[in-house]
Amino acid sequence: MTRPGRPRSAASHRAILDATIDLLSEVGYPALTIEAVAARAHVGKGTVYRWWPSKAELVVEAVHDAALGMVTEPDTGSLRGDTRELVAGLVTLARSPLGRVLEALSAEADRNPQLRETFDSVVLARRQQVATHLFERARRRGEARGDLDIALVCDLAVATVFHRARMDPDALDAGFVDHLTQLLVAGVSCDPVGGPEPLTRSAG
Repeated sequence: MTRPGRPRSAASHRAILDATIDLLSEVGYPALTIEAVAARAHVGKGTVYRWWPSKAELVVEAVHDAALGMVTEPDTGSLRGDTRELVAGLVTLARSPLGRVLEALSAEADRNPQLRETFDSVVLARRQQVATHLFERARRRGEARGDLDIALVCDLAVATVFHRARMDPDALDAGFVDHLTQLLVAGVSCDPVGGPEPLTRSAG
């Protein structure tokens, strides 16, 4: 997401992104201002605007940057191992301050078209990329169904984790990770003898 123009100072860039996440967790998106971010990062307001023309673009890059360190792409060599790592990473994210920021931003995006567009194109796209790579590898190994709707499976995993985090965060333990992993793997696995119906969207 680097933009053309004068080279960024790595230290200032880092400070701005960190300040944005800190302020989001403290005051939320509506009350966040570029002026407050600049003051927290000890840079000029013009520096922030030169690199990020809008608050929405700054927030999305900051959230994307923070999430990259928490939701990594698993590659354990097996569908079950990769799925468990994916679920565990989502649980860690959901229980973190960043997870609460993401949930609040998702709700705010419903009221803000610019934020929705940038949020979908960056944050959700990264989540979809991780899931796509995971299940495509499983297909090549003959572990996952060829008719699998990867986007739907990803939505199921994320929605389940974040719903549980909101309703009963103490339940997000190792047992929950194992159980959700088992359900997801059962739904996407190849089974020539029989088993669950494919997780695909209906034609209607």
